[in-house]
Amino acid sequence: MAEVEPGRDTIAAIVSALRRITLEDLSAEQVFELSSEESGPWNQRAFEQFIRTTRTERVRTAALIEELERIPRERWGIHMKSRQPSEELVRMLVLAGRRYVSERPAHADALLAIAIDLAQALTTERQAYKSFLLGRARLERANVLRQLGLYRDALSVLDEAERDFEGVPMCSHELARAWFVRGSLLLKIDGLEEARRALRRAISLFSAVADHRRVAKAQAVEGMVLADMHRYADARELWLTIIPVLRAGQERQTLGIVWLSLAWCELELGSGDAARTWLTKAMDIFTKTKDAVNLIHVRWAFAVAEARFGERKEGLRLLRRERAEFEKLTMFTDGGMVSLDIVEALLLMDEHEEAARVCREAIDLFLRAGARKEVVRALTYLREAAATSAAPTDAVKHVRREMRRAEREQDAFVFHPPLNGSPSGVWNRKTTRKQDDEHDDLEHE
Repeated sequence: MAEVEPGRDTIAAIVSALRRITLEDLSAEQVFELSSEESGPWNQRAFEQFIRTTRTERVRTAALIEELERIPRERWGIHMKSRQPSEELVRMLVLAGRRYVSERPAHADALLAIAIDLAQALTTERQAYKSFLLGRARLERANVLRQLGLYRDALSVLDEAERDFEGVPMCSHELARAWFVRGSLLLKIDGLEEARRALRRAISLFSAVADHRRVAKAQAVEGMVLADMHRYADARELWLTIIPVLRAGQERQTLGIVWLSLAWCELELGSGDAARTWLTKAMDIFTKTKDAVNLIHVRWAFAVAEARFGERKEGLRLLRRERAEFEKLTMFTDGGMVSLDIVEALLLMDEHEEAARVCREAIDLFLRAGARKEVVRALTYLREAAATSAAPTDAVKHVRREMRRAEREQDAFVFHPPLNGSPSGVWNRKTTRKQDDEHDDLEHE
């Protein structure tokens, strides 16, 4: 393209894309041998020195990351104290963290935490580039924390990333990405209107820098917001509209997520067969990309389809298997949500005693994810309702909604049982005191 259309806009677009792909602070002179009229004479010696320095630092950093793999994580901080911060070291740690997001999110979080510390300690005259590196490390860490279900922590890290990017022209694209991640996070905690606003801002900025593929990605998440608003037809129409764009751009990962989202939409509409069709497509994509986390999400949806529309006992077996997989990855929030699907299936089978036992397991998982007392009250309400065979028909759905409200409202959250109340018909002070004691016992355990 630079040869066919050697205009400044084309060259700037290519250099911008290469910066995003490589995280290198590239200039047009380092990418193209421009004419003297365009940019002055070509400095070959300076370019060769840049390449030599970059390669040496990259080899050194790769060796350091291999060293970290061989020692316990609690010793990483001591091991890094003697290391001199450098731009290349921060870049490599950010890229390593991104590689581990799907398979080892906790490991990725530890690498990115180090990258943030090192980026803060950088001494450089290129303050804009320091802002870029620090913001990128925080942005990637927010994404990892989202995977781990630590949504409040992720939003706090994202606030800092946005402050790094704002007012720095070279970080405009990164700021749009931060808004995109914010929209994805707010979707998780049921902040739907705010999520949609963040996504619309991201779409506007992605459009301004002609990043059409990320426009489609943001629209994919906007469809999820519409689905959570119960506007399933609108969500499905939006997803079907952007599928050709994703295919043309070979965005296999996002395409798989859209197919998975279409499947969950069909499950809510009561169409198990249509859901399985989309899930088969999504599983094929994530198998090829070796995306371990999203493969578990696909199998989770398959299990829900089986539990609701097929053989319930087989569905329960599959749900328990996927819950164990989330636990292995320390993704306790998702594991707890799978437990709620298990409880729902057991209540449909009139297995009330077993449902109450699974509620206890769910409480343990959410506590490991950092849940507070009011969240335990919601789960204890469900357990008591199941144990007394008095669970309202929508009890599990109600508790699910309350869990998401708990993340959104944080410290202001107070659990409200369904209108028909607790199993005894009264949500009284005695019940609350009993749950507080139980929460303290579980935390002690």
